[in-house]
Amino acid sequence: KEGFHIINGEPQKDERGKYNRIINFEYNYSYPSFRTDINSAAGKWLQKIIFNTGKTEPVIIRQTGGSVPIAHFINGLKINAVILPTVNHDNNQHSPNENLRMGNYFEGIKTMLNLFTTPFQK
Repeated sequence: KEGFHIINGEPQKDERGKYNRIINFEYNYSYPSFRTDINSAAGKWLQKIIFNTGKTEPVIIRQTGGSVPIAHFINGLKINAVILPTVNHDNNQHSPNENLRMGNYFEGIKTMLNLFTTPFQK
């Protein structure tokens, strides 16, 4: 059994003569991902804000994903960034039965208020 010869671009004459089955593999992505260390200055700042809002230690889990087109700004400006989800874990995001618990909503407002009024210190 013969497999495929994978190339990037249009096959050249010599490739066409050498391989019977050629696949041109092309791909692109919409934007790169980003990751900010939770122990960075930005991570510590955010943890302090969350603690000051609810007076409990935040649960730190690196799990945010999805389509967040922020990496170009982070890389271009050479800055750190953080994402602060305020929704419940079972919110069925982008589904017909999407939901948000009111407690998460009100706590999120308080947290964002603290976020926007707490100066960032390196």
